Amino acid sequence: MNRVAVNSIICIKDRKIIKTDFEGKEIKLDDFYKHIDCNCVDVLSIKGFDFWFDDEGKLKDGWQDRISIALIDGKTNEVLDVIVGNCVICKAKGSRSVPLSQKDTDKLLDTLGKTHLFNSIGNVQEVFSINVN
Repeated sequence: MNRVAVNSIICIKDRKIIKTDFEGKEIKLDDFYKHIDCNCVDVLSIKGFDFWFDDEGKLKDGWQDRISIALIDGKTNEVLDVIVGNCVICKAKGSRSVPLSQKDTDKLLDTLGKTHLFNSIGNVQEVFSINVN
């Protein structure tokens, strides 16, 4: 019996990882808007993965309480930047973003770490992190 490989995208919503099966080989811009739930998206490519997020996330009140991913300098452990709000992660393939294979998903989940940051009222919050070096 032949098994059909199911590709996926990883969504980070409310600081939880949600693996979403994705049919098709191409991700359209509307797919990102639907999963991120925003008006303007941006993308960062890190270690072969594309991180799609709300480009206006840091402009919204209370953004410090909605950090989903901290971008960490692996040599100094310093937080270089943060991604705020929902995020979609897929594979970077040239100038395109494509769904993740199971191998890609496993690699991504091994790459994502956890770190602790202070929120707007001084409480510690645990967020995902990725070493950008």
